[in-house]
Amino acid sequence: MSNKKIIITGASGLLGRYATLFFKSLNYETVLFSNSYKIINPNLHAYSFNLMDINTLEKIIANEKPDYIFHTAGITDIERCENDEANATSVNVDVLKNICDLCIKYRIFLVYISTDHLYQGNEDIYTELSPKSPINIYAKTKSLAEDYLIKSFSNYLIIRTNFFGWGSARRKSFTDYIIDNLRLGSNINLFDDVFFTPILIDKLLLYISNLLEKNANGIFNISSSNKISKYAFGMKLCDIFSLDKNLINKSSIKDHKNLVNRPLNMSLSNDKLINFLDIELPDLEEQFKLLKNSENKYKEAR
Repeated sequence: MSNKKIIITGASGLLGRYATLFFKSLNYETVLFSNSYKIINPNLHAYSFNLMDINTLEKIIANEKPDYIFHTAGITDIERCENDEANATSVNVDVLKNICDLCIKYRIFLVYISTDHLYQGNEDIYTELSPKSPINIYAKTKSLAEDYLIKSFSNYLIIRTNFFGWGSARRKSFTDYIIDNLRLGSNINLFDDVFFTPILIDKLLLYISNLLEKNANGIFNISSSNKISKYAFGMKLCDIFSLDKNLINKSSIKDHKNLVNRPLNMSLSNDKLINFLDIELPDLEEQFKLLKNSENKYKEAR
């Protein structure tokens, strides 16, 4: 079991919350950074401050001396990024630059959670070597952050992914949106022309920890092996959770002219991950079963 120390940024977010529980279960000493929400828990070592405050950031990092920084903090709302490019750049790019520079200075390994939005979406599937071509401000900021890390540092993992899991009362997830509405008997619309390769957060974190154990570095896609539309994702979720499929309306993103432009296909190849770790990934049906079985585990945290 680990005796390493890890700083998790964005600790109050969806992935940050899961990462806290996961790395603590592996006996990592976890230190939490939250930018906008104060974490109050006597069993956790947490700091609430603005990550753009470079002086405070360095002071804490220098004092904590972590082995790893797990950087999940950022603005992921595509519309919000598009409406305020300056703020999106500050939060998604400049903060990463500051963290990267401090990792170089204090010899810390950096895990950066990127995105699957980096492409135009006209290819069938994207590998780690596929040329990036971001089509909105959110994707551009994530791409710029990646570029800075790649040119500046060598001790890093860039994780391109799209994940799902149980959200919280203050931040619902995509699966929450589907399950909660259908359990209430409410109709929802899901796109049948937007494709992705989502992975259960528990598996995402497991494979990241496996990569750290094997001293991996560079870019890794962590995704399921199932390319699926948002509509088909919801329909499969109904099968596992015994929900009414008739409540899901098939929709097209092309009918939503008010949305910021985004790729219609974000499917990621996981061949590099599978070959590097020598593993077999569970299919989406198995991941949905794991999601269902873990509902009570995360119920209190929600």
